[in-house]
Amino acid sequence: MDHRVPRLYSGSGPASVYFSLTNYNVLEPAEWTGLANYTEILTQDDLFRKSLINTAYYTVIYVPLHIVSALGVAMLLNTRVRGVPFWRTFFYLPSVTCGGYGHPVEVYPQSAGRNTEPGSDCPLAFPHRDGQLTRTG
Repeated sequence: MDHRVPRLYSGSGPASVYFSLTNYNVLEPAEWTGLANYTEILTQDDLFRKSLINTAYYTVIYVPLHIVSALGVAMLLNTRVRGVPFWRTFFYLPSVTCGGYGHPVEVYPQSAGRNTEPGSDCPLAFPHRDGQLTRTG
């Protein structure tokens, strides 16, 4: 590893601490506020509390649940029973065709039941009820 790489990133931590203690926008010089920003988010900002609760929920419930379910699916897909190639294809097809995890409607909920824009991240087209693929939006 190049010895210059840690020096490249070593300024971002102190800069974050400095800017967190100021009132700063890009067009004007930073105005020192001290711990007022932290006092405000801890005492007055309801969204900050909600974000902490959401982060705790995600960390304690969502992540372990997904790790356990992913391990379970991996173990099921690694068994030697009839039909495993079909289920492997069925499970991995959305990842291969969309370039992401999950079913296209899960990844792109705004496109449920209709096709996606040309040039969008997901190349799958969702037909309308009449079977025609038409441009949305």
